[in-house]
Amino acid sequence: MIKKFHSVLISTFYSTKKIIKIVLPLFLIPTISKFVYLLNESLIRSNYLKYIFFNFIEDLLVAIGALFFITLFARKIDPKFFITKILVTFMLFLLQTIYIFDLFLLNTIDIRASVQNFLFLLDGKVFFDSIPESKLILFFAILSMNILFSFFFAIKFLEKTKSIKIQKLGLLLIILIASDFGLNLTLNKSVKYNYYTKNYILHELKKGIKTSFNINQLSKDNQEPFNRLDQNKSENFISYNKDPYKKKTISFKGKKLFNIRINKKEKPNVFFVFLESFRRKNIGALGASIPASPNFDRWSKKGILFSNFYANGVQTTRAVLASLFGVIPRHTEKSVQSDTDYDKLIGLPEIFKSEGYKTVFFHNGSLKFEKKDIFFSKNKFDEIHGAKNIIKQFPKHERTSWGVHDEYLMDYISSWLDKNKTIHQPIMATLFTVSHHHPWKLPKSYTPPDFPKTKSAEYDNFLKTFHYSDHCLNIFLESLKKSGLDKNSIVFILSDTSNPQGEHDNNHMLIKNIYEENLQIPFLILAEERIEKAALIDTLASQIDILPTVLDIFSIKTKNYSMGKSLVRKQDDNNVFANNPFELKYWTMIKNKRKYVLIVNKEKVVYDLKNDVLEKFNIFEAHRDNKYFNKLQRQIKYVDAFHKHMKKIY
Repeated sequence: MIKKFHSVLISTFYSTKKIIKIVLPLFLIPTISKFVYLLNESLIRSNYLKYIFFNFIEDLLVAIGALFFITLFARKIDPKFFITKILVTFMLFLLQTIYIFDLFLLNTIDIRASVQNFLFLLDGKVFFDSIPESKLILFFAILSMNILFSFFFAIKFLEKTKSIKIQKLGLLLIILIASDFGLNLTLNKSVKYNYYTKNYILHELKKGIKTSFNINQLSKDNQEPFNRLDQNKSENFISYNKDPYKKKTISFKGKKLFNIRINKKEKPNVFFVFLESFRRKNIGALGASIPASPNFDRWSKKGILFSNFYANGVQTTRAVLASLFGVIPRHTEKSVQSDTDYDKLIGLPEIFKSEGYKTVFFHNGSLKFEKKDIFFSKNKFDEIHGAKNIIKQFPKHERTSWGVHDEYLMDYISSWLDKNKTIHQPIMATLFTVSHHHPWKLPKSYTPPDFPKTKSAEYDNFLKTFHYSDHCLNIFLESLKKSGLDKNSIVFILSDTSNPQGEHDNNHMLIKNIYEENLQIPFLILAEERIEKAALIDTLASQIDILPTVLDIFSIKTKNYSMGKSLVRKQDDNNVFANNPFELKYWTMIKNKRKYVLIVNKEKVVYDLKNDVLEKFNIFEAHRDNKYFNKLQRQIKYVDAFHKHMKKIY
């Protein structure tokens, strides 16, 4: 009996050795590449070698799994058929291409691949200027070599399929699955190191299985509306039984922090100006160490400037949802804007349209990117103007892959306003700029001032395009003044997002981390001859507060889904919620000068923003106060339930 068992053990060992030898190229590529990356980034530590071993098992599991299913497929069809070789080549090519794309992203922008990243390839030309040419050439060269590798490997592999015992291959696969499951349960994994070493394909499969089991499981906490908790103490509203997330705003109450005069029958024009990546950290009026906003600073002296204002997300699409619809962005890599089934929100375009306004959207980038054309059409914009419209009017122009430079956008809007000055209808216009986007390229016609040298060439270029963006803002505001429209307009100026410039871990990627430099932005309201007194207001606030603030200023009664509060009113208990569904998948709540961060709903971090402005020290272990984390988790459940509800009922 012992001899028989020993014989089976030896046989299994040699079969395993043979199988691993066959799949060696399939799992060595991701394993070695990730190890080299960690080595280059100085992330290798002796106590983290266990994570590399764990993910070595994952890489081997995927390779054995691929071998198992290809072997089954090859035995159904004659391996000698040419079509079999082509199909197996395609399977192997697809597998390796996923790894190549994942490692390309990791080495280019320091993030891992995801399904949404692959969807971005449909709009790939938009990203060209943001990717170093040398890395792009290398990527396509490796991709081309992968075709030859896959074909060569397919032929060699098909020659050996008959000698592989499918039972032993299946047994090895089961052992690896069990090992992976056991290691997941017993290994106290670091979220960060797991992120950088995990097998992307296996991770996506696990996520898909988990989602399919949990998709309809909403806790009782999800049924309690966010608005009933603490965000709307100054708002009088009516709730709806059939749709608990919807409300009708009736009025606002409480002491006013500022006043903008609008007569009862008056309908001034409204402009929402979103400046790309126009972060707070370089706004002179807000105490920047390296100011780059002389025009914004000058105009801010005439308006209402908010000094403690945040973005609720880390992409333009998320700024759209938060700012125009008053809703915290969905915590998924796919944005609501690019989800064509998601079209029943109630936002400022619809609200102003119902008030008799003509609603117009202007952008100097592609309207196809992330389906802007579809989304804004569905959400009650009468007219939508993009880069193609601007190019038609200005055939001689400068641009990047992201779009036409901002000065052409401002001139185009000025021309449009002039053509429509006789329509006898108030205008609600929303404009998004694009020039101040990575890779921070200026038009040749613009010469910025000399800024002090920073630690990186990227930050140096960032400051120059920041100054250009500020210059173009001034073009727009001066055109309103010149036409006389400024006296009959209210202008809301903010950024879509912030952008880090190496403050932590030399990071320049917005979708990495959730530090202050990832979130803090300016917010300014201008209303010529309507503001009683210019003010600098330090209320803790965010983009979701814009919709209720607008309703308060204009005294509009309307249905909405807003999760924010009116910034017109003084409130004693304020907080901000934001999320980043990329990289380590962050949620954060800022309250009482402290920032509470959840990483993948597991690791907890607390920063004291008053005494630790650089966010260097995690004080969670010292205090162990879960009160506010419980509050944050309730909000996470609410936001998740809200977005699922919106898709479900419509």
